[in-house]
Amino acid sequence: MKTTFVALALVASLVTANPIVPTATPVPTQFDTRYACEVSTDCAVVNRGNCCGYYPVCANSKAVFTKADACPNGGVSVCGWPEISSCGCMRGLCVAVHSGARGVGPIVDT
Repeated sequence: MKTTFVALALVASLVTANPIVPTATPVPTQFDTRYACEVSTDCAVVNRGNCCGYYPVCANSKAVFTKADACPNGGVSVCGWPEISSCGCMRGLCVAVHSGARGVGPIVDT
């Protein structure tokens, strides 16, 4: 009897709860301007580098990355790199295109 009451109370609270309204993923208001773009032709595959050496990213074609960007504080990296088919501009940021799937930005790239 107690279990049934708890189950009914749980269902009733779910029914009366405020609905979760999905919202769009916000575009960061502050980001590295080396990834900024207005059109896809602003973007290119650029060697950002990492502690292992070569590491391609989609960035503004005029972006300059230094050794300090590649391996800050003499840290370590996972070696290897993604295959980037091409780059595009999405919501003001250069993004990579992998196997026909468009990434969502330089931070999260599918």
